[in-house]
Amino acid sequence: MRYTRWVSYGPTIDDTAHYEYNNAGLPISWSRPIIYIEYIYQNGDLVKRITTTFAGGKNIFSKSEATFEYDSMPNPFYWLFLNNPYISELSERATFLMLPSKHNINKITINYLSGGDPSYITGILFENKYNTTTHLLEEQIVKYKPSTRDSVRSSTVFTYTKVQ
Repeated sequence: MRYTRWVSYGPTIDDTAHYEYNNAGLPISWSRPIIYIEYIYQNGDLVKRITTTFAGGKNIFSKSEATFEYDSMPNPFYWLFLNNPYISELSERATFLMLPSKHNINKITINYLSGGDPSYITGILFENKYNTTTHLLEEQIVKYKPSTRDSVRSSTVFTYTKVQ
């Protein structure tokens, strides 16, 4: 008899390890998911992200597609993303607030094409507030749209310092 245990180190499948054990309780296999992410840009904005995940041992496969919509205001962090791609990776893994795009995000829609948990998050709405003088992003209110739970809200306030 074999049994399987998933150990999660974070909120997503890519933070998970898969262990398989024999009857004596000894580990006989270990795997981490393989993830392929395709990014599609249009006019300097990330418009679509397609994520395909294959998690070894039990042939678990999932595919999701996220589409992104923006306002017309410039993203003050765009220069950083262009000059240091690692910042893009960290920003996206930590939060969807700042994406490597010319403009500020308004909406993310997530479509689970196969596998995955469609009851988790199906969309994220952003309300952007701007400084009336500088026109820089001052506050961003985020509302998650789970399909089976009440919406969760968060807010981020941005401050800027001019370096000379």
